[in-house]
Order: sequence, then C-alpha cells, then structure tokens
Amino acid sequence: MLSKRTNEESPDQQPLELKMKSRHHIFLSVFICVGVFMLINAAPVHGQSSSKVFVINEDQEEFDGLIDYLYLSKEPESGLTLNELIQQDQNGLLLPFEDFEQPLERGQYYWGSFKIKNNLDHDLTYALYLGSMDFIEFYYAAGDAAYEQIDAGFLRPMSERTDPNEHPLIVRFTIPRGEIVNCYVRARNRKFGKLEFAMELYTPRKVAKILDREKRNLLQGIFQGILWIMIIYNLFFGILNRDRTYFYYAAYMFTLSLFFANLFGILSKYIFPEIPHILVYIWLITQTAAIFYIQFLRHFLNLKELLPKWDKAAGYINVAMIAFVIFKAVYFLIAQKYGIMQYLSQIMILAGVILTVALVIAIYKTRNTLARYFIFGSLSLGIAMAVSLVLFSQGEEFTLSYFHSLQIGIIAEIAFFSLGLGYKMRTMDRERQSAQEKLIQQLQENQRIQAQANLELEQRVQERTKEIQLKNKELSNLSEEKSHLIGIVAHDLRNPLTSALSVTELMSSDQDRLTQDQNEYLSVIRNSLKRMNQMIVKILDVRAVESKKLNLNLQPVEVGSFVEKLLQRFKEPSAHKGIELVLNKKSSQIEVDLNYFTQVLENLISNALKFSPANRRVQVNILNQGESTSLEVVDQGPGLTADDHKRLFGKYQRLSAKPTAGESSTGLGLSIAKKYVEAMEGKIWCESEAGKGAKFVVEFKALGMRVNSE
Repeated sequence: MLSKRTNEESPDQQPLELKMKSRHHIFLSVFICVGVFMLINAAPVHGQSSSKVFVINEDQEEFDGLIDYLYLSKEPESGLTLNELIQQDQNGLLLPFEDFEQPLERGQYYWGSFKIKNNLDHDLTYALYLGSMDFIEFYYAAGDAAYEQIDAGFLRPMSERTDPNEHPLIVRFTIPRGEIVNCYVRARNRKFGKLEFAMELYTPRKVAKILDREKRNLLQGIFQGILWIMIIYNLFFGILNRDRTYFYYAAYMFTLSLFFANLFGILSKYIFPEIPHILVYIWLITQTAAIFYIQFLRHFLNLKELLPKWDKAAGYINVAMIAFVIFKAVYFLIAQKYGIMQYLSQIMILAGVILTVALVIAIYKTRNTLARYFIFGSLSLGIAMAVSLVLFSQGEEFTLSYFHSLQIGIIAEIAFFSLGLGYKMRTMDRERQSAQEKLIQQLQENQRIQAQANLELEQRVQERTKEIQLKNKELSNLSEEKSHLIGIVAHDLRNPLTSALSVTELMSSDQDRLTQDQNEYLSVIRNSLKRMNQMIVKILDVRAVESKKLNLNLQPVEVGSFVEKLLQRFKEPSAHKGIELVLNKKSSQIEVDLNYFTQVLENLISNALKFSPANRRVQVNILNQGESTSLEVVDQGPGLTADDHKRLFGKYQRLSAKPTAGESSTGLGLSIAKKYVEAMEGKIWCESEAGKGAKFVVEFKALGMRVNSE
C-alpha cells in the first residue's frame, strides 16, 4: 500500500520537473516581450511609422496641433514619386517634424505626410494653411480611393494653380464621415526665404472671415489710390517748381505702392500672373524706399543748412545703402539665395532705426517749425510699425491683416509730410513774394537812376554829336582840300614826268652812242619815271572814284576776243618770268566801259604775274553761265591768308604775299578795281587758301539779261 501510494500522484501535487518547465516558459515569455519592447524602443527614430492620426471629434472653426502629426522626408536629387513616398511611409522611413533637422534647406523639395480622421456623422470640408512655400503639390485620398492633386504656391503661375482664386498657400479638401484621409504634400521653400510648415486647419467660413477679400480689396484700393494721387500731385509740383524734393517724395511713395501691391498679391494676380518669379526681384526694388526717404529728408528739411554734419552723414548712409542694394541684387542673381544677406539686412535695418531715432532727436532740438512735420510723420510710422509687430505675433500669418495698421501709419506719415510740404511751399511763396516786392522796388529805383543817367547821357551824346559833326566837317573839308591838293600836285607832276619820260625814250633810241653804264642808268631812270607815272594815274583814278566823277560809257563787248587781245600786252613780262598764259574762252557778250574794264583786267592779270613764282601758269577762264558771264584769273602763287581776305579790297593795303621778282605795289589796284566793277553793276571776289594760289572772279550780267532787267 505504501508503495502504491508512493507511486501514485496526488491531484493536488505537481512533479518538480513540470513546475520547473512552467516557470521556465513564463520567464522565457516575459524575456521575449521585454526584449521586443526594448528593441522597439531602441530602434532609430526613422523607423517609426506615420501611423498617428489627427482625429476630429467635434465641429470647430480651426484646429491647432496638426504639425505634431506631420512626418517629413527630403526628396533626393533623383526625385521621388508619390507611390515611392507612400511605400516609404508604410515602411516607417519618415521622420516626425519635430525631429527633422531645422532649418530646412532652401531650394530643396520636401515631402510631408499626415492623416486626418473624421469621427463625426457628416462630411467635413477644411482649408489647410500649409505655410511659406513657393511650390506646393498636395495629394489626399480617403481609404482606397484614388489620390486627388491640388497645385498651389507663391511662385506657381496662375494658369498652373488648381484654384487661381484661392490663397496660394491654402488647399481645400473634404474629409468623409468616419474615414481616415491620407494626405501628402510636396513643397519647396522660396529661393529667398525659409521653408516653414504651419499646418493650420480652418473651416472655409473661417478663412473667408479671416481673409475678408472684399474688405481687403477695398482697403488696398483706397490705400493705393491715396498713394497714386500723392505721387501724381508731387510729380506735377516737382516739374512746376523744379524742386527735387517732390521727385524724391514721389519715388518714396512709388516704392511703398510697389511693396504693398506685391505683398497683397495685386501684382501676381493682375500684372504678372504667369511670371511670378519676377516678384522676387521686385522686392529688391522696394528696398530702395529708404534711399528715397533719406534724400527726401535732406531736401525737405534743407538739412545742409539746418544740420550740416547730419546732412553729410545722411549722404554717406545713402551711398552705403545704394551699394548694399546693388550688392544684394547681384548676390541674389548669382547665388539665388539669401545666405549672409539675411543677417546683413537685419543689421542694416537695426542701424537705420538707431540712426533715425538719433536724427529725430537732433532735429527736435533745432526747434525748426518744418522739422515738426517730419517728426510727427516719423513717429506715426514708428508707432504703426510697433503695432504691426504686436498684431503679427498674435494673428494668422497668411492674412497680412497686421499690415493694415502699418498702412494707416504710412497714410498718417504722408499726411504730415504733405502738410510740411504745403507749409514749405507757403513759406517759399511768402519769401518769393517778399523778394519780388524788393526786386520791384529795386527795379523802380534802377529805372529812376537809369532815366536820370539816360538823360545825362543823352545830353552828353548830343554835345559829343555836335563836336563830332564839327570835327567831321573839318575833316571833310581837310580831306577835300587834301584831295584837291593831291589832284593839283599829281596833275602838275604828270606833265613834267611825261616830258622826262619822253626824253628818256628819246635818249634810249640813240643808245648806241651811250656807254653800257649810261644805258643802265637810263633804264633805271625810265623805269622809275614809269612807276611814278603809274602811281600818279592811280591816285587820280582814286580821286575820281571817291568824288563819284566816273563817266561810264557802256557798250557791248565780246569778252573772249577782247581778253585774247589784252593778253598780248603781257607776253613779254610773262615770258620774262617763264610763266605760261592760258586762255579758256567761251563766246559771251557783256556791256561794260572798255576803259575801266581794261584797267580791271590789267590789274588782275598783272597781279597774277607779279605774285606767281617763275615757270608757273596763269590761267584766264571765261565762263558763260546763261544769265551771267564770269571771268576768272587763276594763279599758282602763295595764296591769301584769312587776315588777307579781311583787308583784300582796302586802300593802301599790303598783304602777306610779296612780288616774286621785286615788282612794285602801291596797294591801290584791287581797291580801284572793285570800285570800277561795282560802278558797272558787276561783282568781284577772291577764292584762295594760303599756299594754294588765288582765283579772282569778276561777274557781269549777260548782255541780254542786262537789257531785260533794265
């Protein structure tokens, strides 16, 4: 019995081995569970799945916290499709947003993933504000339905946006009741800004209330209208008054208009809907507002006189700002990113604020009336900027409503500046009126003095005129007496000279009886007598011309044959100098006095021979020009200078050219020739350049034309 009991197992007792095995299994199970738990917790973060779901359990106008359900992935250079991203998401390869490396790279595409579930008993439509992005591709699908795509973004052309009327950073989608909607977004940050995910969810009604497009468009229309009225007004007065102050003010307001038109989407929607990239560079243009602001300040307050040191400092600041804007523009065009420019811009803004405050304090101390308008305007703008910063920290970023207070400040600033310009204009008008009154008084005084001076001058002129008339009469009498005396002397000298010349001619006919020396002396005497006789003849001719006692005997002359015969007289002197006389003639008739015409031609031809070097050519051309006939005497002498031309036909004038063989010259020939030609209703002139010879031209009307004109 004992053994039997010993071999039998009691139901209340378990073998030791079985108990040990059970404990082993329990410990093993616990160990495996703990190990799995540790492995899961020890796994890297990128191994987590975006399985977190943002659940909507009640109707609300807006939701925060969606950013905590966002998972990100950086798109590789080779690109990434939606299906590939979905596969990565299912494999848990996306990182939670809070664990992703910040800030996000500029110019880089990122993929985001999040899930939303609608626990309500009706469908929901929401507007999602994604954040600051230039390109957006938004995909969403409920359950196994096909994905729908929405294209948006600041730099996407209007024609490529799914809904051009929607805000560029907002997408609208529907969440069916009881369904989970899988959402994916592909976004790239702006080249000149940071990529920021906001992930703010609103009802369409809330978005419409926030944006309030009608109110915003009305306010922007009023604001832009005020700016452009002031721009045109200042341009008009700038042109009218020729004052650069108005031009700088107009340029400042233009940059403000451009800034807000760009900021509120006016340019992107109405001006550049298909080239939104240009808006990035328009921001650079708007940054010149500070430059025009400083220039306006300097001219508005006449800072050069009010605060000379500050004017010089403002000039240096403006040069620095111009250089900075140019450098910034070049940097953007080359690098296509902000980079260090972001920090430099902040430094420039901070420095500008500090200098503006210091300048306002310095201007305030001057107690200048005009400066008060500038101070009030600057304070209005400063207060408005502070209010805008406060509203920005409390409001929705995409609404831009916080800029309305800034626009109100700008309008207040414009109002104060315009009042200041009006005050300045009135002051200038008063000063101008005062100056005009003083000028009128001065002019009246000047007129009185001038009238008195004119009266005195007139009296003196009358006295001097009487004196001059008396002197002229005396001179005229003396001249007449001189001319009469010269005429008598010349006339009395002519007879003995003629007799002496006849004696020398008679003696030269018997030169065989004279010695060689006697013949040479006789030749010298004969030539001297001839020159004296010619001079007396010319003096008598001048006296006859001046006394207007020319008795013209006009008769028709065939010019060619007449000149041909006349040239026979110059064969010997031309041959003596080796000069070739050439005649180019055409048949033509004129009506002249043969005696005077002969003297004119003899003077011109003898001068051509006299001033021409040996072995050259003197050419006489007769040109029949229909209504007139011209006679040209062309030589190859030294020509005439500009000074010679001024004195050419004067009496007793010695020109720069000298006779080439020691011939004599009285300086009366050309003067007499001009008088004779003009007496016969002809013209005489000279065409010559120094070193290129001379061409004297005598022109008379053709015989038929002269008869017709008479």
